[in-house]
Amino acid sequence: HSKVCTLLGDAAPRPDEVIIYQNQPESRSIPTIAHAHCFFRPQDDEAGGRLRAALAAMETRWRRRERTVRRRR
Repeated sequence: HSKVCTLLGDAAPRPDEVIIYQNQPESRSIPTIAHAHCFFRPQDDEAGGRLRAALAAMETRWRRRERTVRRRR
């Protein structure tokens, strides 16, 4: 949860707005590489709106970066 808070800053989710977990090694496609699954459900208030906007901005940056990487291949 602390890494998510660091990434999102002022828009960090409240505990009831996020679920974060890692699969056990035997359930991973590559057992030696851990990664987190994060599911968000922003509330319908001002703080939830900030979280929703921050997540949308992160998605936009990710998609732009993805397109740039594909063009370079």
